[in-house]
Amino acid sequence: MTQGRPISTFQRAAKLFATISGRDEYIDPGEKFENVTMMLFQPYTEGETNLQVKLVDTETRREMTEQEYFSMLREIFNNRNPHAAIGEENDNSEDE
Repeated sequence: MTQGRPISTFQRAAKLFATISGRDEYIDPGEKFENVTMMLFQPYTEGETNLQVKLVDTETRREMTEQEYFSMLREIFNNRNPHAAIGEENDNSEDE
């Protein structure tokens, strides 16, 4: 926020993206998406060692971990495609 802008660019973008997020069913408006998540990052700069990445759900404005984000994507997919659900047993397949 600045003196001329009482609402930050991030807050404005999150509010806008929240209006097109949250499609639950195929019959919901076609202009909506299942989820819109914003990614904020502190890019690498010379001498900087504190790189940061934040994932923020635009509807709730809640910060998510990477694990929470990918779990949410799987849940959305499974809800929309119960005939081809992706199970948790696949999570450890790379460890074997």
